[in-house]
Formats: sequence, C-alpha cells, structure tokens
Amino acid sequence: MKPFADPLLPGWKPDDVIWEVAIKEGYGLSSKVEAESKANGKTVYRVTDSDKGQSLRICLADKLTPAMVKKLNLNKDDPFVCRAARFPPRTCRETRNRAAPCGSPR
Repeated sequence: MKPFADPLLPGWKPDDVIWEVAIKEGYGLSSKVEAESKANGKTVYRVTDSDKGQSLRICLADKLTPAMVKKLNLNKDDPFVCRAARFPPRTCRETRNRAAPCGSPR
C-alpha cells in the first residue's frame, strides 16, 4: 500500500467500516454506535461495548488536522481510529494509542 493511500474502497459506507473496526478491535455485536461529536464539521463516532466496559472513537473524514483532533480532548488511554487518507504523519504520531489509528498496523 502506498503511504497515505486511502484504505477504503469506492462505495464504502460509514456503518460498515465502523463495525469492521469494532469487531477487529474485539468489540461485541451488542456494542452501541453513536455519532458523538463533530470536529470542525467532521463526525466522530463512539463505539461502546458495555459488556466489556470499553469504548473507542472513530472518524472517517478524509482529512483531519492536529487542531481538529485536539478538540476531541483525547488522552493516551482513549482509542481513536481515523482514515489514513491525507492525514499529516505528525498528527498520526501525536494521536497514536491502543487502537490502530491512521490505518497503521499495531
């Protein structure tokens, strides 16, 4: 894969991608998905698995900036997953945590 190539195929749907990520991260099928907030007009979803007491946030916007991510008030223990497309490498490093953000393998 080319660096910063969009990992999503044409015609993708947010719900499909969110559930794929959630299942790969070990979340159960009874997890709840909510559109939680907007970072400069970009929707951020929260996936919560109440059976396991865990949650993560995911943003599927094709472009984010460090300022947008900062507005989410994430700490080092908050899993955050985002698309790799046109995402500045420095931002990926600054937000890296338990989930595999920016399309990077763990």
